[in-house]
Amino acid sequence: MKNKPKITIAAQLVFFAVLLSSCESKYISLSNKPIASAWNKDKRSVAFINLFTSYKKPSGLGKIPDGGRNSIKQAKLDLYVYDLDKSQYKKIISFDDLTTKPEDIHMSYYEGSVIFNAPLVYYNIYYRKSDSLTLAKYKNKYFKVDINTKQVVPVASAEFDSLFRLSQKQENKPPTSLRKIFYERNTLKDLGIDIREIYPESDSKYMDYIIYDKGNSVSQLAIVQQILPGLSKKQLHKMVEKMKEQKQKLQKKASGSYNAKQESNGYNDHYNEVLSEIKDLL
Repeated sequence: MKNKPKITIAAQLVFFAVLLSSCESKYISLSNKPIASAWNKDKRSVAFINLFTSYKKPSGLGKIPDGGRNSIKQAKLDLYVYDLDKSQYKKIISFDDLTTKPEDIHMSYYEGSVIFNAPLVYYNIYYRKSDSLTLAKYKNKYFKVDINTKQVVPVASAEFDSLFRLSQKQENKPPTSLRKIFYERNTLKDLGIDIREIYPESDSKYMDYIIYDKGNSVSQLAIVQQILPGLSKKQLHKMVEKMKEQKQKLQKKASGSYNAKQESNGYNDHYNEVLSEIKDLL
C-alpha cells in the first residue's frame, strides 16, 4: 500500500492564506472619522484629530458568522486645523506611534479631547490597545501645540481640565452639519491623502469602482476628485457608457425581488451623482 503524501505545515499555511485572502473584497474602502474636535473662540476655524483608514470589506466566508470584520490595510491619525474663511486644512501633528498595527485598529478604542485657543491647541489622545510603553507616553498625558511653530509642550492635568470645562460651557464642539462637511465630504488630498499612494491601481481598475459602484462613497469620492480629472474625454465617455449598461442591467432585474429593486434604485442615485460630479469634464 502506497504511503499517502503528507500535507506539510507550510502547505497548510499557504492554503489558509489563500483562503483568507479570498474572504475579502477586491476593492478598497476609505474612512475619515473625527476622534475629537473643537471650535476656536471666533468659530472661524476648527481643530480636530482625524482617524483615516483604508480597508477591505469581508466577502464570502469572511462574512460568517456575524457579517465579518473589515480588514484594515492602512491607518493615519493626525491633528488638523481647518480655516473656514480660506477653506484650507493644515496638518499640525501626526501620531504615527498610535497606528503602528493597522490590522488591530478599532475606532472605539481611541480616546481623545481637543481645546482650541488659537494659536494653541490643547489635546489628549491615546489608544487603549497600545503596548504599555506607548500607553505610558499618552494615557493621562496632556499637551499643547502652537499651530504656527508646531512646537509641542506638556500641560498639567489641572490646567487642561480647567480649560476643557470652560470650552464645554461655550459649546465648543462643531455642530453635526459642519462636522459632516469637514470629515465626510472633504477633499482627501487636502488632508494629505492621495489614493494613488494608498492603493495604486490602473486607470481602468479605478474606473471599475465608479462603473460597478464598488468600494464605498469615500473611496469613490477620492477617485472622482483625484483620478477622473486626469483621464481623457474618450476614457470618461467609455466609463459613462458602461455605467448606462450597468444601470439597464440592474433595471431588468429589478422586478425579480425587493433586494434587486433596492439595488437598482441605489445604482440610479449613484449614476446621477457621478454624472453631476463629472459633467464639467465631459
